[in-house]
Amino acid sequence: MLGNRIFRLIFVVIIVLICVGTALVSYFLFITSGSALLTKILLSQYVDSENVSIETIEGNLAQGLKLKDIQLKGFAGLPEESVLKIQQLNVSFRPIKFDTLNLDIENARLYLPYSDPIVLFASYKKVELDVNVYSRKVDAQEIMDLFAKDKDLDDISGAITNIDSYVKGSFTRPQLTGVFDVEKISYQELTFSDCPGSFAINLTGKGKDSQLQGAVVFKSGQVVSRDQVFRIKESRIIFSPDYEKILFDFKGSTKVRDTEIDIAFSGNFSDPSLKLTSKPPKLESILAFMLVKGTYPQEAEELVLSEVSFKKAMAKDLLDYFLSGKSIRDIMQRLGLGDIPAVSESELENKQ
Repeated sequence: MLGNRIFRLIFVVIIVLICVGTALVSYFLFITSGSALLTKILLSQYVDSENVSIETIEGNLAQGLKLKDIQLKGFAGLPEESVLKIQQLNVSFRPIKFDTLNLDIENARLYLPYSDPIVLFASYKKVELDVNVYSRKVDAQEIMDLFAKDKDLDDISGAITNIDSYVKGSFTRPQLTGVFDVEKISYQELTFSDCPGSFAINLTGKGKDSQLQGAVVFKSGQVVSRDQVFRIKESRIIFSPDYEKILFDFKGSTKVRDTEIDIAFSGNFSDPSLKLTSKPPKLESILAFMLVKGTYPQEAEELVLSEVSFKKAMAKDLLDYFLSGKSIRDIMQRLGLGDIPAVSESELENKQ
């Protein structure tokens, strides 16, 4: 008798659970208010629920839920003042299908404190992303803060224009490609300008453990440092989880008097590889002197320079000079020329 009572109790509990579950599923999938509540719960995984506002809600998740004039604030990882506005979001949820969740985002605009609106059109179907992002002008530091946490890049300022990019793949492994123009960007002693570029980057991992892999490519442009103008040839900034720091592959040229100097820099700033060549050919130590002095060495100086080997330490000193304001005296001592006077006003005029 006791066994029959327990069996009946279990049977009643199962029936109640099935009824309640069916009611909840029906409420969330087929009733507009339930579908809206479930959508808000999902959105609250990314922002606090009090920072979510939706002007109009139509339909349901089973047949298609349409949300209009959405506003989201308080995204983790974005500046506090940032606001995301979405003109229309279409959502459908089909749990018995492979493509469980489908999204269409029409005319979303991300407002950051120092950038023009970043406009987004996106869809998520069959667990695949298809996103187009563009903006007329964004602040370089804001963008670097979003995608790269390297402290070496904290001093970047300037603007990137005409961004047109695409995101494919999945949420966990998005693939980013696109084009852009560098209007003007300054980093320590460097100023980049008129640089068209492109990028192809994969993002792996989640949250704080996410890592970038890929490259940003600059086709042309110019770099100015210490009043020396360098013309950019095709160059790359390389992101890889295999390296602690961002890597650079820079190729460029400059002219000192009638000597064309080609520069090839690879590696990172703390462990660089630098190669100098010229037309007509000259020793790298002489070319290093010409880069920092803006003129030819004297006969006595050239004799000393001819005996100096261009070592890795010299490459580091030379980059530090152009990048972070290292004293010219340190370069001269590395070249074996001792503690020479600072550059004269006439020499500065020759460099210009």
